[in-house]
Amino acid sequence: MSRFVFFVQLEPDVDHLAPIAYRLNKDLPGSVTVISVNPLLPIKHDHRLRFLRQNGVTVTTLAALDYLRHWRFLLSLWLQLLPAFLLRFVPQRVWSTVYQRGGTISPTALRRFFSSRGTKVVTIDEGLPMPVMKAILAVAHGAGLPSVRVPTANPVLVRPSVVDKTDAALAITHQLRPHELAPLGPLSGPPTRETAIGCMRFCREWESINEKLLAELRRRTSLPEAPGKLKVLIFERTTQGFTKKHPVVQKLLAMDSVEVLYRSRPRITRPWKLYSSTVDALPSALLIQWADVVVCSVSSIALDVLYYQKPLLYAKFLAPAQTATYENFGAAWTLRSEAELLGAIEQIRGARGTLPYAEAQVKEFFHAAVYLGDPHYDVLGGYSRFYRTLAGD
Repeated sequence: MSRFVFFVQLEPDVDHLAPIAYRLNKDLPGSVTVISVNPLLPIKHDHRLRFLRQNGVTVTTLAALDYLRHWRFLLSLWLQLLPAFLLRFVPQRVWSTVYQRGGTISPTALRRFFSSRGTKVVTIDEGLPMPVMKAILAVAHGAGLPSVRVPTANPVLVRPSVVDKTDAALAITHQLRPHELAPLGPLSGPPTRETAIGCMRFCREWESINEKLLAELRRRTSLPEAPGKLKVLIFERTTQGFTKKHPVVQKLLAMDSVEVLYRSRPRITRPWKLYSSTVDALPSALLIQWADVVVCSVSSIALDVLYYQKPLLYAKFLAPAQTATYENFGAAWTLRSEAELLGAIEQIRGARGTLPYAEAQVKEFFHAAVYLGDPHYDVLGGYSRFYRTLAGD
């Protein structure tokens, strides 16, 4: 049976669907199916999807629903069976074509799947391309199934509430959100509605599981030891020009007293995990565990930085007009210039533990952003109850 079907597109989005799928299947064994609509998502190699399979969740692809109707998807999977040293030489334009065309959905195959598997609720993530969203939602609507959209990150950018009038927003029946700190919508038109249930990705139940999964990866991963050096992890933000070529990144890379790892934006459209040996193929949380200090802009990855109690250097100067939720709580070292960032690095290098924000501020922010203000709240239990109610259980 596939009472609850989750569609996933990109590797980072698994972070937010996996906790829900895990808990729901734990409460109702054998009820959950996760379907990849991206032929470049290596579902057999992803540590979270492997964990779901080991715990009874069905993890599959569009091609498995109907090989003939999803033949492009199947061909792309065969392409990825090439040895790693050959995959490195496949041109980007080939992967772009695979990504854009391989996920084309057959409504007939999807309709038949929902009907034969007793599907009760359909879930999509915000990262799905609009044509894919519309195709899934059209079939779900035609079958009278409630549809749920899950955010692909914990919203941390504070901005005025806007009305989402996209076709996808109008078609879904439920928009889930982790908290009320950074508005997502509201969505337009009945019966759509938003529900804040808490942050599945950063709640203690999933973080405990994720830590065990990362421990396995850590044993098989080699990262710089850098004896005597300050280990600095930098997260890219291309929309603000914060790339490896940015002057402050180059200055950090040139410093002898620090060891720098630069993490590119994880929403890639190549099958990196099959052949890449760079840090871009590793989970962000694993890199955060390695680091002594983390530099980022407006990003939900900040919650992992705070969870692992690493100094969070918030590069406010990259987007001075924008405000992050953790900035409002004083749960980050807010830096308003490149000089301030470099100075903060030197301060921490000279005196580890030097921070202008307190543990109490971090806890207050975490409780609000993850647990809806109640640190004892069972986040994943809340999602399980929500889904079971939708299904009529």
